[in-house]
Amino acid sequence: MRQAGAELLARAASRVRAAGVVAETVLCDSQGRPVEERILELARAWPADLIVMGTHGRRGVGRALLGRCAEGVIRQSNVPVLLARAA
Repeated sequence: MRQAGAELLARAASRVRAAGVVAETVLCDSQGRPVEERILELARAWPADLIVMGTHGRRGVGRALLGRCAEGVIRQSNVPVLLARAA
């Protein structure tokens, strides 16, 4: 799973850099803590200008509700958060 995540992240970074966007990425483990807590910790340490996260892309009633992790990051982040829905 870690290898697949690293490959996905590398492809995404390559695409945004090819579009002329300066981007840094990190692949990390949650270390047994809530994922949103770890994301916010890393964003503060960086310091990040923007947090980009994927979403599940749910429809209907489920669409009105964000995932627990995304909602936690949005509520607690001091920097903008961009949610990208999978096609």
